[in-house]
Amino acid sequence: MSNLDRLWDIEKHYGNLDLYIKELKVLDENKEMHRMENRYQALKQTYEDLVVKKKELKTNLRKLEQEVQIHEEKFKIAEKTLYNGSVTDLKQLEHLEKEKEYHFGSIDKLEDDILESLGTIEKLDIEIDKISRDVLILDNELVEKKVESDRLLSELNDKIDKEKSTIEELENSCDENLLGVYHGIRSRKGSGIAEIKNDVCGGCHMRIPENIVEKAKLGKKIINCENCGRILYPLQK
Repeated sequence: MSNLDRLWDIEKHYGNLDLYIKELKVLDENKEMHRMENRYQALKQTYEDLVVKKKELKTNLRKLEQEVQIHEEKFKIAEKTLYNGSVTDLKQLEHLEKEKEYHFGSIDKLEDDILESLGTIEKLDIEIDKISRDVLILDNELVEKKVESDRLLSELNDKIDKEKSTIEELENSCDENLLGVYHGIRSRKGSGIAEIKNDVCGGCHMRIPENIVEKAKLGKKIINCENCGRILYPLQK
């Protein structure tokens, strides 16, 4: 294998390496995965917020029930005092009647608040259950996606390592001066060598003069494209 052939092989392997690195970047920037992860975190946060809200409502519900008990006890005491004959003063009787009505009204209002809280808790339970199922489904999907992503990541890294190893092996067997020229062109143009196809440079796609094509085909020395500067590689038949 000539130095030019090695250089062409090196170029092809660099092309593969660049492709795998791009695929790795796309995999790392997987927008669908990121959207799923964001939705998963948002659902989890909503779930946690609803659980906290339910806990607060149940705490408040217990307080309302305790208040009802207090008012019921005071209502019974006022009612008993009012009708047991121990109080005969008209003003005291009026006061007890008002107190009884106050506690009765308070109980009525508190029971309405309790019913409203129970209804809200019931709705929260339904919503929490739905979100819990959604979180579980999305979590399973994310696990599957992660497994597949890790598999692709491993495959790409193996391919990248293999290409780097092959490039290193080829470059070690190539002329150092020629390799230096090649890398200088590649760093500026993105590729250091281009195949000649139908008298056209495969790098810049410009037509190459016939005498240049013939010199390149002879293979006696390195010929560069007059337009882009890439090393020319004659089409192998």
